[in-house]
Amino acid sequence: LRRLQSYWTVFGAPDCHAQGLINEEGMIEVQRAGFALEPFVLHDGRWLSWAEARHSQSLDNGFVPVPSVLADFCKVALTVSATAVKASNVWCAWLRYEVKNAGNTPANLKLALLARPFQVVPPWQSYREFGGVHPIHRAEWMHGALCVDRSLWVIPQRDAVGNVRAWLQPSFFNVSTSVAQSAVDDPSGLAQAEMIWDLPLAAGESRSVFVAVPFDAIADDR
Repeated sequence: LRRLQSYWTVFGAPDCHAQGLINEEGMIEVQRAGFALEPFVLHDGRWLSWAEARHSQSLDNGFVPVPSVLADFCKVALTVSATAVKASNVWCAWLRYEVKNAGNTPANLKLALLARPFQVVPPWQSYREFGGVHPIHRAEWMHGALCVDRSLWVIPQRDAVGNVRAWLQPSFFNVSTSVAQSAVDDPSGLAQAEMIWDLPLAAGESRSVFVAVPFDAIADDR
């Protein structure tokens, strides 16, 4: 992956004070120079990533500045869309992950969304604080949402199975992992987290998962 170029664009709303980034493969960064959210799809016992897909990009209705990325895996398709909304006086990134069974038979699919200690902007595009790694020292799954470093939240709008882990700990992608871990501290700053949804789909059926991510820190006051 060294020196591999990945194009990206910003997303947001006219009155919003903040913007996020989405790259051409559907990886999203919400906080300024923050950690990234990366999707995966399980099909036929195999986790599919950006590397196995053919990608295309578009705007809503062809011109509305709501960017989308379509990842085509042949028998499965994933569309990632990003915009900004205001809820309870808090500006959030509003992310949509639509999974489609493009095959001719029913399929028991899974969607995984990983919070990873990397930025959308690669290190060779670095400028000021942008580019490369954003450390995650603590990740905690609580109340059906992910809390990163006690202040940054990723809030699924549909129940998910959540897991957090330190660097080199086994993930849910390892089929032998059956027990979720609810909190982890990683002094190296390389903690990660996973949210996984079961999506059994009939042939040609699609289903969407929505995730809200506040642009600003909200302290965990426990």
